[in-house]
Amino acid sequence: MASKLATLLGKETAAEKYKEAAEAIRGGILKYLYDEDEGYFYKMIHTEGKQIEKDKTIDMSAIYGVYRFGVLEPEDAKVKKGVEKTIERLEVKSQVGGIARYEGDTYHHMGGNYPGNPWVITTMWLAQYYIALAKSEVDMEPVKKLIYWVKKYANPAGIIPEQFNPYTGEHLSASPLVESHAEFVTTIISYLEKLEKLGVCKARYPII
Repeated sequence: MASKLATLLGKETAAEKYKEAAEAIRGGILKYLYDEDEGYFYKMIHTEGKQIEKDKTIDMSAIYGVYRFGVLEPEDAKVKKGVEKTIERLEVKSQVGGIARYEGDTYHHMGGNYPGNPWVITTMWLAQYYIALAKSEVDMEPVKKLIYWVKKYANPAGIIPEQFNPYTGEHLSASPLVESHAEFVTTIISYLEKLEKLGVCKARYPII
């Protein structure tokens, strides 16, 4: 993005510099943060000592950052496998459902064998991934389900919290949470724009 902005401003030298920096970062991510054997991206690495310590916790933000910021395209095999692994480990297998932040998330944990509470933000990130992949209206069905998931557990005033109780859908932590609302609106807009791109209908933006 910095390179594109510099190009628009006619700063070709700066644009090339930013492009090279972005490629170096991308190369570092693929070299140090991807597990070829397991097929997912690490949460982080620690480099304080001589040895690199890998945090292998499955984290939704790890794979989200890779496809959202263009490190790899959503269709890339590494991304697809990483998303599959993330869903396998972070999907909240209860009557409420949704996607947790990361394995072992104890924040407001309600007890029991599940990875963490379902968050609106992370669940909408998954919906945005499905939007990016969609090649037809049928491919948008999983997106609709996740959008209606938020609607189902929002309160009658449309207020969306940070996270939900995995057993009851009760609102937990901050409510309303601006980030949750922002990701929900972002997902809706992306959904409408993709329908227009697919030739299904013109995008009619919600009032924000």
